[in-house]
Amino acid sequence: MSWGVALKIWYEVRWPTVLFGAAMATILGVFAYVLPTLFTKYGQQFMQIEFVRSIVSALLGAQVGDTLNTTVMSSFPWVHPVVLTVLWAQAISHCSRMPAGEVDRGTIDIILALPVARWRTYASECFALLCAGLFMVTMAWIGNRIGGWFVITEHRVPASILIKIAANTYVLYLAVGGLTLFVSACCDRRGRAVGIASGVVLASFFLSFLAQFWEPAKAVSFLSVMHYYKPLLIVRGAGWPVGDLLSLVAIGAMFSLAGSVIFSRRDFSTG
Repeated sequence: MSWGVALKIWYEVRWPTVLFGAAMATILGVFAYVLPTLFTKYGQQFMQIEFVRSIVSALLGAQVGDTLNTTVMSSFPWVHPVVLTVLWAQAISHCSRMPAGEVDRGTIDIILALPVARWRTYASECFALLCAGLFMVTMAWIGNRIGGWFVITEHRVPASILIKIAANTYVLYLAVGGLTLFVSACCDRRGRAVGIASGVVLASFFLSFLAQFWEPAKAVSFLSVMHYYKPLLIVRGAGWPVGDLLSLVAIGAMFSLAGSVIFSRRDFSTG
C-alpha cells in the first residue's frame, strides 16, 4: 500500500463520503423513530393482509408471522430499500473511480507513471474501501441510536445486537465494493462500470426478494449477497452470524483479488 496514493484517494472522496454518511445517519435515525411509531398505530391491521405480510417477509429475508412485534420493527430500518440504496450507491461510486474513472478522464497514464507498483495502488484503493465502509456503517449506527432515544425502550435495539447488525452491514458493503472494484478493473468507462455493478446488485436484491415467493428462485438464492444479510435473525437472538459474515467477506475478497490481477496485467488506453 502507498500512503501517498491513499492520501490522494482521501482528497477525492472525502466530501461525497461524508455526504453519503450523513444521509445514512439521517435516514436510519428517522426510520428508527418513525417506523415503530407508525407500526404501533397501523401495523397490526396491515399485517393481517397476506400480501403485505409476504412483502415484509421478503424484505427481511425471513418469515415474520401475522403479528408485527418489536423484533420486526427494530430490524426493518436496516433492510429498507432506501438505506440499502444509499449504502450501495456510495460503494459503487467509490470503487468505480479506479481504474475505470481514471481511464474515462484520460488520467490513468498519470496514475501509472507514479513510482508506485500497480498492486500497491490497488491495495490503497482496497484500504480506502475498508475505511469508507467503516465510516458509513458507523454513521448508520449513530443515526439508529439517536433515533432510538425518542421511542419507548422496548422498540430500541440493544447495543450488543446493533453491533452485530452493523458488522453484517459492513461486510455487505465490502462485498458490493469488491464486486465494483472487479467490474471497474474490466471497464474503460466509469458509466459502464457503474451500470454493470448496479445491475448486478439490483439483480441480487431481486433474486433474494423473489426467493420468498418462488421455489426455483429460492434454490439459487445463495447467489445473492442479500442471502447472507438478515438483521431480523440477528435481532431474534441468533447470535453472531459467523457463516454469513464469512461468506460476504469471501465474496468481497474473491472479487477484489480478481480485480487486482486484471488491474496488474491489463493494458490501458485513453484513446
